[in-house]
Amino acid sequence: MAHSTDNVILQGAHGTFAKQLVFRQRFGQSILCKRPKKSNLSPTDAQLSVRARFLAASVYAKSVRANPELLVLLVKGLQ
Repeated sequence: MAHSTDNVILQGAHGTFAKQLVFRQRFGQSILCKRPKKSNLSPTDAQLSVRARFLAASVYAKSVRANPELLVLLVKGLQ
């Protein structure tokens, strides 16, 4: 594995290059790797359950933020 220090060109680089390579930043180092492949598998029942719970939590949070009275009660309850 090649190591490079103080590389001005790749410093802070991130994202996809030529739809084949990916620049990443890990622990302060620039890493160049192959582009990850997407899985063609359908989500499991457990994953679908978590998604549904997250959606419900998101809808609840938006409704509380839209109602100032509920927001005050929630903030007081957290303190």
